[in-house]
Amino acid sequence: MKLLRQVACGIAAVLTLGMGACTSVSGTARPYQVCLLALSGTWQDAELTDSARRGLVEAHQEYGADFTTAEADSVGAAQQRAKSWAQGDCDLIIGMGVELEGVIHTLAQSHPDKNFALVGSYFLDQTGQATYLRNGRPILFNAAEGSFLAGYLAAGMSQTGKVAAFGGLDTPHTRLYLDGFAGGISAYNAKHHRNIELLGWDKTSQTGVFTGSETDEAAVQQQTQNFIAAGADLIMPVTGVSARGAIPAASQAGEVWLIGTDGRWVERPEAAGVFLTAVTQDAAAGVIDTVAQAISPNNRVLAYVATLANSGVGLDPYYGVAGAVDDQFRAELDDTAKLIISGKLWVGSPSTPLPEGQPWRSN
Repeated sequence: MKLLRQVACGIAAVLTLGMGACTSVSGTARPYQVCLLALSGTWQDAELTDSARRGLVEAHQEYGADFTTAEADSVGAAQQRAKSWAQGDCDLIIGMGVELEGVIHTLAQSHPDKNFALVGSYFLDQTGQATYLRNGRPILFNAAEGSFLAGYLAAGMSQTGKVAAFGGLDTPHTRLYLDGFAGGISAYNAKHHRNIELLGWDKTSQTGVFTGSETDEAAVQQQTQNFIAAGADLIMPVTGVSARGAIPAASQAGEVWLIGTDGRWVERPEAAGVFLTAVTQDAAAGVIDTVAQAISPNNRVLAYVATLANSGVGLDPYYGVAGAVDDQFRAELDDTAKLIISGKLWVGSPSTPLPEGQPWRSN
């Protein structure tokens, strides 16, 4: 299977146009060019996009690849920028997030001589199922492993015996978070002979609460209030940036903690004392590996899947309330993480990305 097949200067080409990416019109060698595109509002405050940029910096230092970054204020503007890149000197174009899937997917099909990657999503067919592109590589995250630890933590910290989790958009990535969270609660209950209840998501039936948006903060606030009224004292809104809407509801209630996703919420001033922790995602290693494979193709390379083992996902170590989690329970969380990394504890979900070297998920 050939992914990211473009060949760098001095390496035998596997495509007839491979060497064209390495030389200018005058024949002068030029560095491999990587272009990264994000939507406006995500560049400075999104952990994932920031880590992708860090990966480009490291790829430049390690492989000499030059890079360009840009943000667009709409999908339409992103399409125009990416199109100009594809028609220009960009050898590898990376899009951030499922919102840009259509943009990157279309360009990959119309520019078979260029390489493309998508952070945070598979490439999708017309039915929304994962599909294979010969010159496109998804950089994926097994978020369930990080949210498993979050669920374990929430169960151990709950004083009411009820915790909650809900989603924004109903996507496989959102379900990964929810399934992992549910799994962590179940593991805690089994180990400690407790019956902590999860509101908002049923892992067995794969049904739960979704706001239907990643931007509707009012809906997040209302749903958070509903769960607080039902007795939940730890809540994980898997709703992207609109999770901000949960902050006033939790602050007003008191003795309620939030757990964030897709960003280090505990570092934000408005979240002080409200977010206990956050599930983290780091795209740096995936971006570095993708650049390396683009420069020197490996025909067996498929998706890059970030996990606890390769530090692509995790649980933020900076807890929102100093001393809230005692040393003994932190050690228990560390031991749980080690079990997951070793493979002795499997975090399962129907939405789990398949590991590298395996066929694409098609169902």
